[in-house]
Amino acid sequence: MKIKPLFDKAFTLIELMVVVAIIALLTGIITSNLMQSKSKSRDAQRISDISQIQVALGLYFDRCNQFPGSLDIAANNGNSSGGVCTSGITLGSYIGKIPVPPISGESYGYGLNSDRTDYVLHTSLENQNPSMTANGLQGTIYNQTCSNTSNSLDYCIGPK
Repeated sequence: MKIKPLFDKAFTLIELMVVVAIIALLTGIITSNLMQSKSKSRDAQRISDISQIQVALGLYFDRCNQFPGSLDIAANNGNSSGGVCTSGITLGSYIGKIPVPPISGESYGYGLNSDRTDYVLHTSLENQNPSMTANGLQGTIYNQTCSNTSNSLDYCIGPK
């Protein structure tokens, strides 16, 4: 009885290295696509958050005839002593919590004109997307930098 060698049907070192290289290449491609999808998802979250804040500011303005002095939802940002806003009305009356940007350390910018009848909300996006430039806001508006060019990462909106 003849005993067959154990390694007759085994892979060679070169074949194994080719397989490992192909797996590494595919992993790199998938990882880069996943990272791009995550950054686009964070951009969509920022735009959604800004839109929620915009709705709350609009509701506040309808009630108080001015915008709040800040995005602090607990503070009575109206001028209740002058009779402009009903006492007890805060931004928190219209939004339970100001959304937090998806990456820690970021914040949403809020600029207001002196008579509190106009504002701009600002965030910075991670991806350039011409369809995401908003309302044609251009320049520095109430201390918020806005650019409406197709390669800008600024996203600014004002009252509807």
